[in-house]
Amino acid sequence: MFIDEVKSRIEGGDAGSLLTDNFIADWIVKFRRLAFGWSHDKGVGIQDLACTLLAAVVWSDRVVYFQIGDGAIVESRRDEPDRYTVACWPQQGEYANMTNFLTDADAAEKVVREARSGAIDEVAIFTDGIQRLALDYRARSAHGPFFAPLFAWLRPRLGGYSRELSDSLSVYLNSEKINSRTDDDKTLILATRR
Repeated sequence: MFIDEVKSRIEGGDAGSLLTDNFIADWIVKFRRLAFGWSHDKGVGIQDLACTLLAAVVWSDRVVYFQIGDGAIVESRRDEPDRYTVACWPQQGEYANMTNFLTDADAAEKVVREARSGAIDEVAIFTDGIQRLALDYRARSAHGPFFAPLFAWLRPRLGGYSRELSDSLSVYLNSEKINSRTDDDKTLILATRR
């Protein structure tokens, strides 16, 4: 649903609207309407459909990130290759293991929209199961040794989605090395222009 809305705006010549707070607020209203319909159809409460959102829309000279909830987004800029910085830090709720969700009544007020100019060469988006491996909480920064080998592995591959690469990444994320350090969901999306 989010991808379709972004694609529609870009194809319709309205890409600039993605850079505004109104875009994400309007999209959240649409999402919540659908979620209420789904919850009614399934006979469950809206919070039973709670989910987070992490997204990046990248152009050749700018990027806009959207986030509500835990997980994080890390980038590497063309002018600073192999330096990974956190674009969106995980949101924490009032208590440990709590976060914000798209289904929350105040979701539009809690969503982060981060627009940046400049060329972004690499982006990593990941769920909370990976954040303790990928982020240095004391320095509040990205843990470069986590990202450097992943992007080095990805760069020589052909562009676009690859089942082989996805399967290899899945094996890595489900390895004993990773599972011994986290028991939460582990989703990781990597994109590179290099």
